[in-house]
Amino acid sequence: MADQILPITLGDIITPYNISPIEAADIVVAASGRSTVVRRGGFVFAAQLNIKPINILSSANRFWEIVTFLNSNAIFTIPCHNIAPSGVPSGVNVQVAAIASVGEVAIEVNTTGYTFNPGQYIKFDTGHTKLYQVMAHQVGATDVITLSQPLVQNLTTSNRVVFEAQPTTEYYGNTPLDGVMGLFINEDYGSPQHRIEDGILGRVNPLALREKV
Repeated sequence: MADQILPITLGDIITPYNISPIEAADIVVAASGRSTVVRRGGFVFAAQLNIKPINILSSANRFWEIVTFLNSNAIFTIPCHNIAPSGVPSGVNVQVAAIASVGEVAIEVNTTGYTFNPGQYIKFDTGHTKLYQVMAHQVGATDVITLSQPLVQNLTTSNRVVFEAQPTTEYYGNTPLDGVMGLFINEDYGSPQHRIEDGILGRVNPLALREKV
């Protein structure tokens, strides 16, 4: 089953929104009622996504499309867009150039002379859903990107670096996405997702999201 995609356009999002790494952990509540944090190892991204209010007198269908989606899906993908345009142009094939193991942060690639920007979001293809952020990119005798978080899956030279969403029309409208799609869990699922003010303005509550890996 394909990932469910939050039905928003870039214009629906109050930007820039916050995406930051947190330690992968879960809160476990025992039968006694006491809670404890169970660490899973590694890091995932947390995001707070704010959606612009919608006039339900003129755009009721649009509002309820988003709200009913949130009421039906606890896990979905959202656009993780770069603030600055990608340093590697659209359409360039970036291949992993050397095997990299779980826990490593320095990844040898081949960008044919182009450089990823610090802070740029990337992923890897073929079964990799984890979102990564570039910390540095050095082009010299070897072409190496340094990730801000360590790998959670091994890479081989058959893997490709994904740094743009294609096709963009599938994800959210016709607005090009300079970034990638990230798979997140809605941590507020099961709680009210919206409110209506004065019978006119529909507001979707800020979404507290955690990356699913």
